[in-house]
Amino acid sequence: MRRWIPAVLLPLTLSLATASHALAPGDLERGFREGANHHLGDDGFAALYGRLPGPGDGEALRMHSHFTHVRAWLGSRDATRPELAGRRAELLGYLDEYVAKGTTPRNAHVPWRTPVFIDDDQTICAVGYLIERSAGRALAEKVAKEHRYSVLEDIAAAMPEVGAWVASSGFTLEELASVQPGYTPPTAWNAADLVEDDTGVGRAVDLDVASEAGTWRSTYPDGQRLAEGPFVGKSPHGLWRFYHPSGNLAAQGRFLRGARDGSWKFFHDEKTPVPMATGAFNVGTLVDEWHHFDRRGNLIARSRPESPWQFRGAGYLVHVLGSDTARQRWVHRGNVAGTRHRLDYLADGTEQIYEHDEADVYYDAGGHQLKRGDGGGWTSSDCHWSGVRRGSARSGDVVTLNGIGFGQDERCDAPRKVPAARAARLDALRAELHRGSGENPTEPSVADVVTASLVSFLARPSVAGDARPDDARAAIAAR
Repeated sequence: MRRWIPAVLLPLTLSLATASHALAPGDLERGFREGANHHLGDDGFAALYGRLPGPGDGEALRMHSHFTHVRAWLGSRDATRPELAGRRAELLGYLDEYVAKGTTPRNAHVPWRTPVFIDDDQTICAVGYLIERSAGRALAEKVAKEHRYSVLEDIAAAMPEVGAWVASSGFTLEELASVQPGYTPPTAWNAADLVEDDTGVGRAVDLDVASEAGTWRSTYPDGQRLAEGPFVGKSPHGLWRFYHPSGNLAAQGRFLRGARDGSWKFFHDEKTPVPMATGAFNVGTLVDEWHHFDRRGNLIARSRPESPWQFRGAGYLVHVLGSDTARQRWVHRGNVAGTRHRLDYLADGTEQIYEHDEADVYYDAGGHQLKRGDGGGWTSSDCHWSGVRRGSARSGDVVTLNGIGFGQDERCDAPRKVPAARAARLDALRAELHRGSGENPTEPSVADVVTASLVSFLARPSVAGDARPDDARAAIAAR
């Protein structure tokens, strides 16, 4: 499974009130649960308080209830082998130490709940602490370097030394993975946050009671400004500005009766504003072409709404720009009646490959299904695509091809082994699709960051009515 560090955390997540509870792309299909842990969800909170956590429940309370619950559960179970009972008891003691400390990592980068093995401030997670205390800090730091945002199942599969540590711990892999929390994403400068106290506080100034109009100012819990702008008729209306927790400008644009409208600009967290993304909304809906920039101000991607499903769903097309014009990288992502569809396209001048829904199964432009064996090597199966489908694939028309769909009534021939030279090219393209960008392989690809943010936006195309004082009297009382 892939986890990504948004080096270019796009601001379209500003539109999503529930982003802090969302699963990462692909997690739902793996059977993961939303909440504090991908196995247990918020069972610990529910067991202690008889309800699920709400907006007013802080992250510290959520984490403590999870750890209390999972610690009791683990304490009631036996070691995987009798000779490992002492080791299991030792690790449970380390878990007690960690819970007593009351500190957990901070997710400062990823736009959904995710594990963070060691955060930017060197705060270690619970499973990382168990590894550090029993196997040494060096192994914990190696995990953080290579798999900072991965769940333990994926870490153990990718790193033999972690798999060996699990096997010698006296716990099952599932038990240890049930300890590992997912941490809430960075504050989304959400329209709802202008009013609700879960991320900050706000107050009305210059209030005209008769027209229920004035200026709304919202702050983070430490008093740092979060957002400010005018409201009319209890809805944001006019030019608003949002700020990073550092105080740097994060976004600015206009609301039209509660919905983003017209040109908007979003900025990286820098003292001198550096654009992150620029584009336009039409009454809360993304329109036209958006431009995406890195921290140096270089244009790195373009995206635009584009859907082959007409009224059944919405879609967005991302074109990742690079210095090599022979290489083409496109991603189309959409939502059809609640079902997500993603198609990645990568061409290097020799090969054209498509990957649908990140399933690690590929197709070439001739309609051949390409699969990589567990031990390496590739096979190719002719799936007898129609002329329209092959034509779309050969022209790089990722939108039409995603609309046609995959895996529906496909009749593929028996697989044949791919020659070694072509297999090497396919390995290189597969690696490029699945690795991050830049010098750090754990960082996200530009395509992953952009599409993740677009998916978040699709969940709620309009924020009308979200950001308003409850009524004029409440606004006066808040002054």
